[in-house]
Amino acid sequence: MAYVSVPNTYRHYGVVEGDIGPDIVDFAHRVGITACDIETTGLTPGIDRLATFQLFMPNDVALVVRPGSHPPTNLIKLLQSPGVTKVFHHATFDLTFTFATWRVLAASVFCTKIASKVLEPHRTDHSLKTLLAKYFGVHISKAQRVSDWSAPVLSREQVEYALNDVIYLPSLIGRLSSELVQQGRWNLALSSFQYLPTRVALDVLGSGDVFKY
Repeated sequence: MAYVSVPNTYRHYGVVEGDIGPDIVDFAHRVGITACDIETTGLTPGIDRLATFQLFMPNDVALVVRPGSHPPTNLIKLLQSPGVTKVFHHATFDLTFTFATWRVLAASVFCTKIASKVLEPHRTDHSLKTLLAKYFGVHISKAQRVSDWSAPVLSREQVEYALNDVIYLPSLIGRLSSELVQQGRWNLALSSFQYLPTRVALDVLGSGDVFKY
C-alpha cells in the first residue's frame, strides 16, 4: 500500500507561527475555497489546546499555522468570511475547538463527513481515510495522529501528516457535491452545514443535542 507525501511545490508552504498574513486571506477570497483542519493536544475543547490549524488553497497555499497566545486575527477573519467556503472533515470537532479557543463561529462551512453521512446513511465508516481510498484510490497514513503537536518544532512527518488531511478536501467536495445533487440530497446537506454554528455553540454551552427527548 503506497502512502502519499505532500510535495513542497506550493508558493506558500510550511509552518507559520502565530497567524497568516493578509495576502493569504486575499488569495482565499480570490479562489473562493479553503480546506481546513486542526490538530489538538486532546479531545476536550476548553481543556485541551488547539495546537495547529492547517490551510490548503488549491495550487498555491499549504500551511500549518501554530497559533500563539493571541487570537490569530487574519485566520479568524478568514473563518468568519461568508465569501470563502471552508471545507472540513468532521467540522463539528474542529469548529468546537475554534469556538472554545477564540469564541469564533465560522461561516460558509462544508463538512465532507456530514456529506458522506447524508449520501450513505447506512455506511458505518465515514472517515477521511476511507473516503479518499474510495473516491481517489489514495491511502493516507495516520501514524502521526497521536504525536506531540505541542512540541517546540514539528517534524517533517508531522507537517506532511497535517497537510495530507487537507490537500484532498477541495477535490472531495466536488465528488460529494455532485452525488448529493444527483441523489436529490443537496438541500438536506446544505441545511446540515448551515446548522453547524448553532450546534457548535450549544456543544460548548453544554446543551449538546437539544432535539433529544
